[in-house]
Amino acid sequence: MKTPNHPQSSAALGVLCAIAAATVFSTGGVIVRRIDLPAWDVSFWRSVLLIATILPLLVWQRRVVMIDVRNAGLALFASAVALAGSMVAFILALGHAPVANVLIVFGATPFITALLARLFLGEALHRHTLAATAVAVVGLAISVASSLKAGAALGMAIAFIVVLCMSSNYVIVRHRRDVGMAPSLLLAGVISAVVALPFVQLGAVESRQMAWLLALGPGQLAGGLLLYIASLKRIPAGRAALLGLLELVLGPIWVWAIDGEKPADLTLVGGVIVIGSAAANVWLDSRTPAKAYSVRLEPAGRNMPVGRGARRNAFPIKWNGKRFHLIGARAKNRAMTQSSKGPLSGITVIDLSRILAGPYCTHLMAEMGARVIKVEQPKGGDDARAYGPFVKGRSTYFASVNRGKQSIALDLKGEGDRRIFEKLLAKADVIVENFRPGTMEKLGYGWAELHAKYPQLIYASASGFGHTGPNSRDPAYDMVVQGMGGIMSITGSVGGEPVRVGMSIGDIGAGLYTAVAVNAALVHRLKTGEATKIDIGMFDCQIALLENAVMRYTVEGEVPGPLGARHPTIVPFQSFKTEDGAIIISAGNDSLFIKMCNALGLPDMAKDPDYKTNALRQKHHGKLEAKIESLLKTRPTKHWLAVMAKADIPAGPINNVEQALHHPQVAARNMLVSVPDGSGGTLKLAGNPIKMSAFADSTTRPPAPDLDADRATILSYIGG
Repeated sequence: MKTPNHPQSSAALGVLCAIAAATVFSTGGVIVRRIDLPAWDVSFWRSVLLIATILPLLVWQRRVVMIDVRNAGLALFASAVALAGSMVAFILALGHAPVANVLIVFGATPFITALLARLFLGEALHRHTLAATAVAVVGLAISVASSLKAGAALGMAIAFIVVLCMSSNYVIVRHRRDVGMAPSLLLAGVISAVVALPFVQLGAVESRQMAWLLALGPGQLAGGLLLYIASLKRIPAGRAALLGLLELVLGPIWVWAIDGEKPADLTLVGGVIVIGSAAANVWLDSRTPAKAYSVRLEPAGRNMPVGRGARRNAFPIKWNGKRFHLIGARAKNRAMTQSSKGPLSGITVIDLSRILAGPYCTHLMAEMGARVIKVEQPKGGDDARAYGPFVKGRSTYFASVNRGKQSIALDLKGEGDRRIFEKLLAKADVIVENFRPGTMEKLGYGWAELHAKYPQLIYASASGFGHTGPNSRDPAYDMVVQGMGGIMSITGSVGGEPVRVGMSIGDIGAGLYTAVAVNAALVHRLKTGEATKIDIGMFDCQIALLENAVMRYTVEGEVPGPLGARHPTIVPFQSFKTEDGAIIISAGNDSLFIKMCNALGLPDMAKDPDYKTNALRQKHHGKLEAKIESLLKTRPTKHWLAVMAKADIPAGPINNVEQALHHPQVAARNMLVSVPDGSGGTLKLAGNPIKMSAFADSTTRPPAPDLDADRATILSYIGG
């Protein structure tokens, strides 16, 4: 398995690749001077030589190339068109304006790129990036000020097309990191050659000129693009584009160093400003990665931001006869944000998991707005579909953790279904599976294979014992890991037999940890461009959930056992019998203990030296508990709950499930939601405990899917 790079090292490598790309690209001016051919001829022959260089690579790596083409699809073609467009437009721009005029337009590239990356990729648009870009543009303007000429408006307008093409390509490659360089370069070469052909004066090319053309095409262009794509896999598009400005100031330096043409003093001053602003932006990015300035476009008159500072961040604009507001990050726009489905909207999850641990993880992601596509075996689907209780033949067990997902049935051993599955992988952000380790590798979809083909894909596995260790290949269910993980040994009555926790803590714990890890991996990918493998073991999760039982053994040498309804280290923190039932009282510190004694009418107990500290109360817990319980058994639970509430002491009844679900707090917090059962009725299922101010918490949820119910929709989504 590939060892993930440290985020800082990956980002640093991305910065180095971007600087190297700018350095390689900046040699173009020196090389073109030595070719001594018309611009269209240079463009044509560069494209032809680029094609001739790439073709052997395509043949040699045909399997990888086919995967790139199949996975990236339209994104690869769009990248090639953008690259070709920038090449052709650059030639046209130079025909209508001096180089200096063209270069100053190129200074807008980082800002346009950062804005497009914010709007289409959700990448952070930092204030210091905007400031650094503005300073860099000023530096670039100073650099070329002495050579600007009038009457170059058309050329500068065409140069802006180059900016749009390059910025679009930054965003395309950043969004779809599976865009293969080789097929993209080949297509770009073909397109630019076809466009240049009508303007070429074909004639004999001298061997000296051909050598420099080779350096320009396969050397400078391909080498620069290789480094440029490598940078986009590791750093945000806006930062890469800003570093790309170095090309514009390094070009004159190459001419100075090789041809002896010293740049004007203003050119050198402007170059220092550009380089300094780019370096400052990279440094500030590393120190303040979370402070972003977001931009949204909203129709005017709707969801107008409110609150102090909001209106100065809402800029009115007109487009296509309609009024809009461009909303800045400080705009407090509750209605706008709540119209979004959730914080994970736009994230696509492929769910290969079944029964509970994996499905619970993807259930949480669906609750937070992710699109979850459940891939099931054609015969029977998820095993949980056969678990009761049932409503008109449909499993409500299955519905409880699969509502709101989509289902497609695929046989991953069949060639046709594998092609569909691989198209899904190309569009996905995350894959979640809970097979026994080794199963995915047998199918050809292990982490190593998937990461090589789909570098954007986060791989999450939840298995019984994880992917390493002596038990990694052993089968496991919830109760197996509850028993092996020690949690059953501390559950139950004092002196009694080990008892299973009343819910599937082995599965649910693993599902929760997997969901946390996936979200962390998404943040890591956003910061560095790197996808990671997540390896969760149910047994590991049980050990992590043992809480203070671990310390009691490792520190004190005690092997903990079941204590019933009493806390092992805090007293009193347990259930007590009352006249008609039981009450839980949690006096978690000395102050609460004194308040409890006074509320119960036992002030002398608070002064007893045996109970002065929690350690002493723990030592004498037996007689303390007996004294409290003898009093509590004289009145009903309701009476004592009122006494505890008046004294502001944490206390509560021991409810059964019916009582818990009918508690008014459940309705107030929307913790029972309505879900269609698929047969005309409605299920009441547990709601989402994650409440977020930016997103509405609906009282309803979509139904759980029937097996293969969404095949047509999913096939349309992936393009057939």
